[in-house]
Amino acid sequence: MSGHEKWIDFAFRDLDGAEILFEKDRYHLACYLAQQTAEKALKAFLAGHSKKVPHIHELDELHKRCLALDSSFQHIIQYCLDLNIFYNPVRYPEAEPGILPEGFPTREQTESALIKAKEILSFVQQRLADSENLAPNDAPKSEPPTA
Repeated sequence: MSGHEKWIDFAFRDLDGAEILFEKDRYHLACYLAQQTAEKALKAFLAGHSKKVPHIHELDELHKRCLALDSSFQHIIQYCLDLNIFYNPVRYPEAEPGILPEGFPTREQTESALIKAKEILSFVQQRLADSENLAPNDAPKSEPPTA
């Protein structure tokens, strides 16, 4: 499994966990894992373009790095910004993952977060597939000029 495939697999595992937690009404944790799904998808794109995967968690910063490689990433900027609010470092006891300033996310907010995470993951998978299809070794070769 290549580097970017490992990141995609990791993203799917987080998405699966988010969906399980959603069904158990653990919306704050499901939202946190939705953010993690998007983070890992964006990192997969960077890995797929032979870029060093940064040890950062802010989706807006990861998005900027992806956008520099592929302008179509503009399509998902709002989803990244929306999900970014669910990342809260868990190094401190008072910081619970996925909790908003107004409290725990609602079912509707969680559903929206899951939809956005799935959209980002799907989008990244498609962009990776498209870039693999355009790899230099696969590019059509021009015919030599005839004299």
